[in-house]
Amino acid sequence: MEKGADGNIISRFTATMFKKNFPDKREKLQNFLAKNELKLIEHFLFIGRHSSRVDYIYHGTPLHGSWISKKKY
Repeated sequence: MEKGADGNIISRFTATMFKKNFPDKREKLQNFLAKNELKLIEHFLFIGRHSSRVDYIYHGTPLHGSWISKKKY
């Protein structure tokens, strides 16, 4: 990761670079995601960033799409 004189990040690294440079952190992250997959998906889809719970999600265009119920999930 490259930083400028002011300490701000100039460039970031790729996923491949992260995997190579931080294998332990990557493994911890992968384990966390695998262990909490269902809870994370439910939170991202049905609760959101501001705890605004929803019962359905619509995926598609205004003319054609599908509703997904939390109960079916």
